[in-house]
Amino acid sequence: MTLDELEVKCKNCTACGLCEGRTNLVFGIGKKDADIMLIGEGPGENEDLQGQPFVGRSGQLLDKFLASVDLSRDKNVYIANMVKCRPPKNRDPKPEEQDECIKWLREQFKIIKPKIVVCVEFQRKGLLTKISELQSSMANLLIKTVHCLWVHITLPQF
Repeated sequence: MTLDELEVKCKNCTACGLCEGRTNLVFGIGKKDADIMLIGEGPGENEDLQGQPFVGRSGQLLDKFLASVDLSRDKNVYIANMVKCRPPKNRDPKPEEQDECIKWLREQFKIIKPKIVVCVEFQRKGLLTKISELQSSMANLLIKTVHCLWVHITLPQF
């Protein structure tokens, strides 16, 4: 299966209910065979409107970080989210929504086969999100067949 085929299937998913409030599916963007994959928790308002991950102010900051080490979503990085639809009012994705949606991220991971996975975390109201749980979950499920380095960073929430 290709990423394009997987995206078509994901657009039709109604498993968690987040699809009901979305403007656009935010599946992922970047080089489809990238060695580096960045994973966020879920789309915000700007991402929902544009259908791409990390396009708001935090995304602009992320792009500057990437450029400083000669990386870009256009040429050598793939960026995706744990959930593909915006949670209402930009709330954190609920555990049951994460559980339903993680299958899409797992399949993206299997297709891309990254060598480095960067889990991008936000701070909201002083609390760290649950992206590290995703890291542990994916490591247990996926690293059995694909060896890669996991990195964890925190960006400010604007």
